[in-house]
Amino acid sequence: MRPPAPGGPRPSTTRFRGSPPPAEAGRRRRPPPLPARRWRREPAPPSRRRAPIPPSDRVPMSTPPPTAPGADHLIVVEDPDVEIEHYPEDWIAFTLFWLMAFVVFLQFFSRYILNSSFAWTEEIARYLLMWVTFVGAAVAMRRRSHIAVEVLHQFLPEPAVRLLNFLIDVIVLGFVALLVWYAWQVTERMEIQRMTVFDLSMSIVYGGILVGCLLMLWRAGQMFIANARRGWRPDPARQGLIID
Repeated sequence: MRPPAPGGPRPSTTRFRGSPPPAEAGRRRRPPPLPARRWRREPAPPSRRRAPIPPSDRVPMSTPPPTAPGADHLIVVEDPDVEIEHYPEDWIAFTLFWLMAFVVFLQFFSRYILNSSFAWTEEIARYLLMWVTFVGAAVAMRRRSHIAVEVLHQFLPEPAVRLLNFLIDVIVLGFVALLVWYAWQVTERMEIQRMTVFDLSMSIVYGGILVGCLLMLWRAGQMFIANARRGWRPDPARQGLIID
């Protein structure tokens, strides 16, 4: 606004109630500033010290916690202790397996790295696999880990289970003895045949079948004697988990 001319009329200063003054009409009123907050640190609560536990009430860490009442029906699974044992078939299978692994690696290295593979590696690997298979079958016979169907043992009475176990042992023993007989015959017939690469008899290769079957017959005879001493009752160490 231009100031009034000298000698001219003066502007009216009359204003109504509630209207802002002329000097403050163009400005907005700002709210008053909030009072500054003063942060103060509250005192920490007093520490509570627990009374020492008397020696008579102390529980050692190795003592298992007491079980709740009615918790005796829960299933507790514990791993059995493993005993390290040494058997001849284990060492034979272990040696033959790593020898076969070395031959296979040598074949891979010579073929794909040197571009000149050895001619005898593939044949020897096949022969070692035959030995490992039948010697490993003897290991499974000793551990009783061959495939078996044990459904009838859960539904038959104990006298029938004992009779069934006796028949199973007789059949297994007779079958393995038959394998030994045929393995002997095959080994003798293959004596005149020679290997492809080496000038060796094939009876060495088929002798692995005979060795494995002899070891299986030995372990089957031990199982038969052990079950006969127990009266062909179920082995407590091999009982399955029964859930009520």
